[in-house]
Amino acid sequence: MSSLDDLLLHESDGLHLHIRRRYQQAETMIVREVQNTYAWDFPITAALDVGAHIGSWTLTAKQKYPHAQIVAVEVEPENFS
Repeated sequence: MSSLDDLLLHESDGLHLHIRRRYQQAETMIVREVQNTYAWDFPITAALDVGAHIGSWTLTAKQKYPHAQIVAVEVEPENFS
């Protein structure tokens, strides 16, 4: 489990989430990829994010489509703690 001392606040395009210091480069790249590479030109009303990792897709989707119902599932406790 990550302690708060091991987390960095990542802010991008109005999205705020914590990334782990030891994975800072990789997790920053993942967030940027989700925000800039994925197609967001279709409406999302419901989604299941399996393998949610640190939640960047879920948070981006909720930011873009606040009324969408989204369930995020992540089995690795360190990714969401």
